[in-house]
Amino acid sequence: MRDEVIKRIKNIGYDVSSKDYPLIEMEIERVQCYICQSIGVDCVPKVLKGILIDRAAGGFLFIKKRIDSDFSIAACDNGALKELKEGDVSVIYDTSTCQSKGSYEDLLIQKLMTCGNDEIIAHRAIVW
Repeated sequence: MRDEVIKRIKNIGYDVSSKDYPLIEMEIERVQCYICQSIGVDCVPKVLKGILIDRAAGGFLFIKKRIDSDFSIAACDNGALKELKEGDVSVIYDTSTCQSKGSYEDLLIQKLMTCGNDEIIAHRAIVW
C-alpha cells in the first residue's frame, strides 16, 4: 500500500524521500481506521483502495505543507493558461484574477483529503 501512496504523491509532483516513509505509513493507518470505522468493517474493501490511497496522499501532503517551509508541488508550478493560439485566432485570458500557487496547492490537498465520501457512505454496513 505504501508504494501505491508514494506513486500517487510522486505523480502529483512532490519528491518523496525515505525520511517521509514513517509519515506516509502513519497516514495510511489513519485513513484505514477512518474508513473501517465509517463503514463498520474490519478491513478496507478493494473498491475503496483508491480512495484510501488518495486520502493518505492528501493527508501526507497536508502535514508536509504545514511543517516544511520549502514545500512545493510541481504540478502547481506551471501557473495558469495565459494565451491560446490556433491558426490566425488568438485568445488571451486575464490572469490577474487567478489564484496563487499556494491556493492551488491547498485546493489540491483538500480535494485529495475529502475524496470518496459518497463511496464510503455507500459501503456503510449496518452495525447492531
